Amino acid sequence: MLAGDKAMNLDVAAAVASFERALALTPAGHEQRPVVLARFGQAAREVARYNDAAGALEEAIASFLARGDHLAAARAMFARFGVLQSLGDPRQWTVMPEALALLEPLPPSQEIVEVLARIAGNELLQGRYVDALRTSERALALAEGLGAPRPPQAVRMRGVSRVNLGDLAGFDDLREALALGIEAGGKGVPGMYGDLASLLATTEGPRAGLQPLAEGISFARARGQRAGDRYLTSGMVNISAPSRCRSQPCADKASRLPDGSTGSRPGPVKRATHRSLSAASFRPLSRVPALETGVPRGVSSRRSRPTRGPVRTRTTQ
Repeated sequence: MLAGDKAMNLDVAAAVASFERALALTPAGHEQRPVVLARFGQAAREVARYNDAAGALEEAIASFLARGDHLAAARAMFARFGVLQSLGDPRQWTVMPEALALLEPLPPSQEIVEVLARIAGNELLQGRYVDALRTSERALALAEGLGAPRPPQAVRMRGVSRVNLGDLAGFDDLREALALGIEAGGKGVPGMYGDLASLLATTEGPRAGLQPLAEGISFARARGQRAGDRYLTSGMVNISAPSRCRSQPCADKASRLPDGSTGSRPGPVKRATHRSLSAASFRPLSRVPALETGVPRGVSSRRSRPTRGPVRTRTTQ
């Protein structure tokens, strides 16, 4: 299993194979099986084996809960949340509140920070931008109180919320989230590139989104992140002209709220974020020019938009 952990940030397919070998050595009833299942589920999601990931994570969560290990169960729920989103499963709306309910009786922890960041993501998908901003800032404040590193996903959600609310300084948050995510190993980074590409295209025009989109594709391919590669190249990221969604119904399935509705339709900037965080259909982007095959340079510090201050990548020690 140690080999799989080491491979996760470099070659996800190799990590999956390693965890599958570990599963063969930990049959049902083995003390370590839930841990291996959780690791396998996380890796399987990255290579777009969503059904395999879902089954493994459900078994892991049930085992952890049976042991009374709520912290481990909540950690497995983090990965399950992403799988449910990818499958368009409506349980994506409830799994993070369930995890928060497990964690809140426990002392403050990094796990609560992660849950709050994901809840903020759901609030974004529901068009609740003020709530998402508030929740992401709560996550950042908790991380600071714990003396923990700034969480990339919480920074990301704050940035997307701010841009949707008309505060273009949110782009600084998005660039910081990218830098933090890359430094932390790359988990979730393709989605961050997608958000940046979509929102730059919406505020400045399609060409502004091409560079982060190309860098994101390069990043995902270099690490074998098939799910991230598919997300960035299949047309889910909107770098079309503002407010020109060609296929609204395809976004509705992934963006459907718990009560079955799709919520209020956002305006031009909000529409792009809706598309960047859910499965909308725009023209395929597999022919984006000048795609690189190696590891991208990282986050561009080029000033590419009107702003009150310089656009820069900020890192946290």
